Amino acid sequence: MTIVFPSNASLSERTNGLNERTIRRCIGHLVDAGLIRRRDSATRKRFPLRYGGLIRDAFGFDLQPMFERERELTEHAEQLVDDQEKLRSLKAEALALRVEALRQAKDEETVSFLQKVRNILRRATLKAEEIIELIKKLAELTGVEIKEFPAGNHDAHALMPDEMSGDDGQNVRHVEPTRLNIKKDAIGGHTSSDYRERGDPTTMAWEDLKNVSEFFPNEPRDHQSVIRILADVGKLLRIGQDKILKHLREHGPGRLLLALDEMLLRASSGHVRNTNAYFDAMMRQGM
Repeated sequence: MTIVFPSNASLSERTNGLNERTIRRCIGHLVDAGLIRRRDSATRKRFPLRYGGLIRDAFGFDLQPMFERERELTEHAEQLVDDQEKLRSLKAEALALRVEALRQAKDEETVSFLQKVRNILRRATLKAEEIIELIKKLAELTGVEIKEFPAGNHDAHALMPDEMSGDDGQNVRHVEPTRLNIKKDAIGGHTSSDYRERGDPTTMAWEDLKNVSEFFPNEPRDHQSVIRILADVGKLLRIGQDKILKHLREHGPGRLLLALDEMLLRASSGHVRNTNAYFDAMMRQGM
């Protein structure tokens, strides 16, 4: 049987108190999208139909359309993941070029342009084609040769998750989203300070990583997502992936994210010349 019959109150409870009006609106969207079908009783209540003590049928939502479109939905989801991965990689490449351009900048006009680039890259609606055009302009500005698109760091993504097992309980706990619940005023805004004093990474909210969350606004939901972000930030800052992996093993992802958050601020201000050496020194001092 593919019919389910939870009440709105039950759905609200299962979704941690989601408003019933919102639930009804979401159900309507699913029906309009053809993913579920309503099977209403005369009173529009949802309940099972029992015969001989067994549930044989029900009034509620029929999920059969969703099962019938499983392949289509799976392919669509995979395409969305691929598109997001491409955008992340392109943004990382553009941001890395921006940092290099900022180091080379000698006039206010260039600095002003690079500030506009940063603001553009923060836009949630930014498309891959727009980022590619920015990359071309930044490459021309810095004299860097661009070999191919989409840019990416697939080697780093492939290496780091394999090297850091999700069974490493201590490290996973440091970045488990449900534990990141520090008060918003526990960390200063974008100001630079000794990152050792900026908070406990085991209790911080994702938004408290002001600079990382600007570039990666979607909070990671699992260990692999955190590792992927670490790889992308490392690429953005042009920090060797061997160093990222070394400090990940030694200090865990929470402390590493905190250090990279500070590095993003300092590098984007043009204060860091050798990011690898600076990063090593920061991690030594911070521990």
